Amino acid sequence: MPVVYKNIAFWQGVLAPAMIVVTAAMLRLGTGAMLIAALLSLLSWWTGGMRWYHTAGMTQYVASAYLTIPFVAAMVQACTQPTWLRVLSVAAWAAVGMFMHPLFPIGAALIGSVWMLSSCGSLRNMLRAIIVVVFVGAVMCAANWVWILGSMNHLMANTYQQPYQRDVLPALALQEMLGIARTAAGGTRLALALVLGSVLALVLCRQTRHRQIVVGLAAGAVLTMTWASLGALLPPVASLQPNRFSTLAWISLILPASLGMAAASRAVRTLTGTRRAVIGVALAICTVVVVWFVRETGRELLAPPGSGRYAVAPPEVKDEGPMTREIARFLRDHTSREARVFFELSQARIHDGAHVVGWLAMTQQREFIGGPYPHSSFASAWDNQSFGGRNEDRTPEQWLALLDAYNVRWMICHTESCRHAMNQLPGTTKLADWGRVTAYGRKQSAGFVHQGEAQVTASCVNRVELSGVAGEPVVLRYSWVPGLRAHPSGRVEPVHVVPGGRPFVAIHNPPSQLVLRVGEGAGTPCSQRDSVWK
Repeated sequence: MPVVYKNIAFWQGVLAPAMIVVTAAMLRLGTGAMLIAALLSLLSWWTGGMRWYHTAGMTQYVASAYLTIPFVAAMVQACTQPTWLRVLSVAAWAAVGMFMHPLFPIGAALIGSVWMLSSCGSLRNMLRAIIVVVFVGAVMCAANWVWILGSMNHLMANTYQQPYQRDVLPALALQEMLGIARTAAGGTRLALALVLGSVLALVLCRQTRHRQIVVGLAAGAVLTMTWASLGALLPPVASLQPNRFSTLAWISLILPASLGMAAASRAVRTLTGTRRAVIGVALAICTVVVVWFVRETGRELLAPPGSGRYAVAPPEVKDEGPMTREIARFLRDHTSREARVFFELSQARIHDGAHVVGWLAMTQQREFIGGPYPHSSFASAWDNQSFGGRNEDRTPEQWLALLDAYNVRWMICHTESCRHAMNQLPGTTKLADWGRVTAYGRKQSAGFVHQGEAQVTASCVNRVELSGVAGEPVVLRYSWVPGLRAHPSGRVEPVHVVPGGRPFVAIHNPPSQLVLRVGEGAGTPCSQRDSVWK
């Protein structure tokens, strides 16, 4: 699997910037504009926000964002000059894009709506375009319906909202152009050349087709940046992490900027007087910014280890570090699947520069509460925070009640407040210390059954096997999710046990042996799988 991921990440990194050049070729923008677009696309990849997102692991979002630009161009062609081949091709493209990332259609709508409307020309053409859009949207949703429905069920069951990428930042565009934005990627000063080049295109491009492209993409960029800056004012939009769309707004300006710089280079050879001087100065500024970022790209590629970079230093996909190996050895030697692990995450990634819980859970086949990242759920812990509050605000009795509620026997901390809390718990001892990280263990845990009787004989992905089940109802310390069923019989419903947390699983009229899973039938037994994670 690591080899597969490395190959996917590598080829996405190679092909994503090429999508801008493909779009320039589709639109027949001319050799000069295509060459400038190729250069700007490479520079924006290596020194822009998309580079940060890619090395942070958001490879699918980055690939789908770059795929948005040629998709929008193809969609405009399908709406203005529809043929069955074009429409079906665009529908398939949309289905693939949404499968890659659920935010793909939102980005496409923001970037392409003004361009499409301005290209229709008449009411009849607009109605025809609407029919095409509805058809493409229907095919896209139908092709992805299985995971869309599952995601909707998951969102309805979630009781915790992540704070990422949802700030209200009215000055986001200016801040990112200056490289001082508080967003995760921080922006890029290359945007100065993109904006100035786009202004040149608006002034100099007279050809109707080119002007429609420039106006459409520039307006789409403004609309997308507005969404990124102010979208979080609306709670439903905030849940979609609108800040990340600012990077899409910038790459949508690459083609207008390329047309503008190409037109300016021609204009300074033919114009005279003040207008020539103004255009020449603007072109010179664009050139200086581009040359500077050619230098920055060279530094990004060739700088020695430890130097400042726009993103992660190579190798971008690394093996586990020494601390992670020590924690893995501890889990293997001192824990079991009879109880769960409480792991205090770090937003600063002190565990070998990564979020390692997902890897630990998979490789050591242990159950952790919370999730693989900070803010994943009420039961997550990170940087002095846990169970929806601060570590120091909880008494030892409250700690014990929460740890029992989630069947936690082992705790791994990295902050003083977490260590202090664990040291105060009766029946808890320190088991290991790795400098900044400390592991604790309890003499016993509460078990997986909150009410009634049952024995968990096996558990794996989407499957919990129980025997010796008795009680009415039986309540398990497992999180309820929509669609969860008991096989061969028994009625499953959610029951709230921990205030603020996800509901647990209650089983009414249970047989003595049963299987819990989402979906029809009992599925494949855990004993017949290669891993609990398959």
